[in-house]
Amino acid sequence: MSNFSAKQAKSLLLWLHVISSVGWIAMAVVQLTLLTSVLNGPPDDRLLLLETALKLEDGILDPFGITAAYTGVMLSALTPWGFFRHWWVTVKFWLTLIAILLGSIFLGRWLEGSIEALRAGHDWSPAPLYLGTGWTLGTLLLMVWLSIAKPWGRRGAPETRQERAAVKRVEQSQGTWLFVAAMAIPVVEYLSGMDYPLLTFCTGVGFSVYRSRRLRRVRRELAAEAAGRTAPVGSGAESAG
Repeated sequence: MSNFSAKQAKSLLLWLHVISSVGWIAMAVVQLTLLTSVLNGPPDDRLLLLETALKLEDGILDPFGITAAYTGVMLSALTPWGFFRHWWVTVKFWLTLIAILLGSIFLGRWLEGSIEALRAGHDWSPAPLYLGTGWTLGTLLLMVWLSIAKPWGRRGAPETRQERAAVKRVEQSQGTWLFVAAMAIPVVEYLSGMDYPLLTFCTGVGFSVYRSRRLRRVRRELAAEAAGRTAPVGSGAESAG
């Protein structure tokens, strides 16, 4: 029953990752549409459109993006995919980090600066907004392709049988509560109004450290078991005689 429940919880975590990723892409498209309207629409509507884009950025796009990134990290930490065992996972990890930094930090500041400039009647350039939003959207679409195609294979030397056994044992030892806790963290962070992404970041780092230490311990256990199996059975009796 515990294995079934853990499998279902892992599926729910995967679905949360998919839904938040789709929402992230959808809101990036909406934001790009709003910014295009700023350039092509009436000048009197620019301030309202930029304020709407900023509200979408803070209230919807950022939560979707952080949840997508967080659940991706947790899936890597709690499944055999890992973080740096496969090229597509490694590339997707760095692309996600770039998209979060660009979208959540720089794009939000550019929006705020543009709004302040319009209110003060100063000149402003929409180019950073278009470039930032377009880059984020392109990065997200590339990550979708990576998740589907899974190109380039494994990183480093071929995986040994002992390494596969260690990863499998770690995954089998993980209880349902780990996946449930992983899904609850972004919900708690959003509903409590905590600053993004403090709780999700700490949880992601914590689970990553947990996985790394657990893998090292299991590798030592498997090495000890292998050494015990290969030791001569009669060595003790011969030495005594």
